[in-house]
Amino acid sequence: ISKKFKNDISASFQRTIAVILLKKTQRAIETFNKETKNKRTVNIVVAGGVAANNFIRSSLEGLEKEIDCKFYFPSLKLCTDNGAMIAWTGYERFKLGFESSLNFKASSAYSSFVS
Repeated sequence: ISKKFKNDISASFQRTIAVILLKKTQRAIETFNKETKNKRTVNIVVAGGVAANNFIRSSLEGLEKEIDCKFYFPSLKLCTDNGAMIAWTGYERFKLGFESSLNFKASSAYSSFVS
């Protein structure tokens, strides 16, 4: 597989993800405004690994020009994937004696087992 092909696939994937995020974010803002009868600017913090992607950042900032919203992004050095945090949670759960056959559904609630 050529480098150009890999780059094209990566760029297409990134653009597709950005389009999905934009549509879902716009729909969420519209639903929030409708359900709460909000008339003010909607402020949104974008964090985690996705916030480190410059293409996604600029795409979301473009949405600010279309609808009444404002995005806030942490410094890039603070925008990391939480894989290490997930692994640490697993390690701490293992030390506490929790074991699993790995046939469960993923849930953010599992992090509450470790303080």
